Amino acid sequence: MDEQIIKIEQLTKDLEKIANQQEISNQLAKMEERIKNKEEDIKSRKAHKFNRDKLDYEHGRIYTFAQKYDSVRTKDVSKSGAEVAIHHTSADDSSEIGSSADEAPRNKLDFQGEMHLMQMVTPPPGQNRRRGRGSGRRGRARGRSNQHKE
Repeated sequence: MDEQIIKIEQLTKDLEKIANQQEISNQLAKMEERIKNKEEDIKSRKAHKFNRDKLDYEHGRIYTFAQKYDSVRTKDVSKSGAEVAIHHTSADDSSEIGSSADEAPRNKLDFQGEMHLMQMVTPPPGQNRRRGRGSGRRGRARGRSNQHKE
């Protein structure tokens, strides 16, 4: 009887070992599958990004870093806009009735000067934005604690 009990205990231990090994192998297979899926996913994403950039390049939409991630505006759009503006001003000069030869260049200079002024006047983004002319105290929110009573 004792020998049989010992044999049975040995067999159960062997069975438990086999079961553990099978479980571990199953877990390993699952992990390998997950890793493979993730690798494929990453590859496809990289390919997609590459194709998208390539398409943008082919269509002439070459972005600077800031334009790509902050705004929708592309280089070719801004370039065409500038060309249109120059063309527009020259057309206006020629269409004016009685425009003399010395008047047209002055208009162009004036236009450039305006652009220059606009660039100078615009403050850097941040706190300076609110302080225009005549904003006085309204520029800074002072003494506005009783706003909810109104």
